Amino acid sequence: MTPIQLRKPSHLAIPSPAIIAKGEFETTKQFRIRLAQRKNIYQEKLNAIKQSYINKVGVYNTAIKSYNNEIYWEQKRRQEQVTSSMRSRLLNTAINEILGTLRLINVKYYADKEVFTARIVAFG
Repeated sequence: MTPIQLRKPSHLAIPSPAIIAKGEFETTKQFRIRLAQRKNIYQEKLNAIKQSYINKVGVYNTAIKSYNNEIYWEQKRRQEQVTSSMRSRLLNTAINEILGTLRLINVKYYADKEVFTARIVAFG
């Protein structure tokens, strides 16, 4: 499992449209045509920027989901490796470290109830 080497996509930066002025010898009809052409070019650039951003975010999200999935399955694999005997040994070691040596005292067996009773005492 390798760590992710991706950066989160930066916020979408939308450029401002250029200010277009009517030329001195340009007719109103020519100006409107030029304005419509520039507007179409700007819209195409804007759509390309948006699509690029959407693609970057999609790649980033896919990588994050994949990495999280790898982590999930690695945790599952490690949990399966810890057998019950290992858990028992780890628990005994932890108890001994925290409480010290444990001893059973006042051990009694009640035959009618078929029950053992005892007190657990920690020394240490």
